[in-house]
Amino acid sequence: MLPSEQFAAIKDMRAEGFKMIAIWHSHPATPPRMSAEDLRLAFTPDVAYVILSLATEPPTLCAFMVRDGIPEVIEVAIANNVG
Repeated sequence: MLPSEQFAAIKDMRAEGFKMIAIWHSHPATPPRMSAEDLRLAFTPDVAYVILSLATEPPTLCAFMVRDGIPEVIEVAIANNVG
């Protein structure tokens, strides 16, 4: 997502009374870590940056909070609430 698209999405969410809690993307061939490019594009404060690595079987999911340009791993809990 381009930064301008991300800012527009956040503006729309706020106008509707929603709050963004996470941004996610996949790394098809690398581990689920914040790359230099991920950190460069981490514009939104107070959201979890979630990365799904498809380089492992099963895929690996990690989440980070970015403070002052430094990623900090945060816990992810996946719940199955279907049915």
